[in-house]
Amino acid sequence: MDLQNPTTFPNNPPIQESQTTPDHLSILSGLILILFGILIGVVAARFIPLPTNNPTPITTPTPTSVISDTPSTNADDIANWKTYTNSKYGFQVQYPNSWTLDTASLGQDIVTLQGNQGSINIDPTNKAKITLPIKSWIEKSNQQLLNNPNKQPMSSPVTIVSYDNELNISETPIAINNSFFGSDGKSFIFSHKGTIFLLTSSYYFDDGVTVGNTTTPKDIVNKRLQLVDQILSTFKFLDDTKTNSYTCPANGWVDCMPGPNAKPECSTSAMSWYKANCPNFQGGAL
Repeated sequence: MDLQNPTTFPNNPPIQESQTTPDHLSILSGLILILFGILIGVVAARFIPLPTNNPTPITTPTPTSVISDTPSTNADDIANWKTYTNSKYGFQVQYPNSWTLDTASLGQDIVTLQGNQGSINIDPTNKAKITLPIKSWIEKSNQQLLNNPNKQPMSSPVTIVSYDNELNISETPIAINNSFFGSDGKSFIFSHKGTIFLLTSSYYFDDGVTVGNTTTPKDIVNKRLQLVDQILSTFKFLDDTKTNSYTCPANGWVDCMPGPNAKPECSTSAMSWYKANCPNFQGGAL
């Protein structure tokens, strides 16, 4: 193209002036201006260096609060937690200030405690229609599930697991497994003065499928489990006369050697009490 004479193209006959109308000239001039602008842009991008000045740093606002995965080991910290009291069913539970309380979503009188680390549901209404004895009800429910041709693909039988004195109550609950995608935990079923309670606890972890193909570090998962267990240990009945008989170990260690029965002195609530009240506490000896 002859840039000095934009209306003349090489190897083509010249355009007769009589054949070019003013409208044609305007269109042609506009196209040439566009092509010239594109050419200038390409040259600038190729040869003009980028500015060398450092860019202005972007400051991120400081968060007003930080949610920690670390469980509280100080009795004063737990004392500052929020307290929920249900006078209708006569129970009380404490939970961290960063957690929320919901008494409506799952139905009247069902309490949900929710945090970034996990959740706890307290159902005193027996929505699951559990009957006594509890183990017989579990066996019957499992059999009905196995014989149901229309069962959901994700349904699985209830599995009874060990009860490790997570609850500081006089009753001895039946503990069952409560695992689902991205979470793990236990559910506790027990009867208190004729009322059947179902407490469901969950602590969260990344299962590597639902959240970005990553895995939460094991120590963080363990801290979430400890925090959920710590909340469970604050659950109590207002008329329960049970008082703990924990005493500080003389040498700083508690005998937690495995045996046929769970040891109350090695429960989560006991360990929390030792850490808060025993300056020389070292841990559980296995």
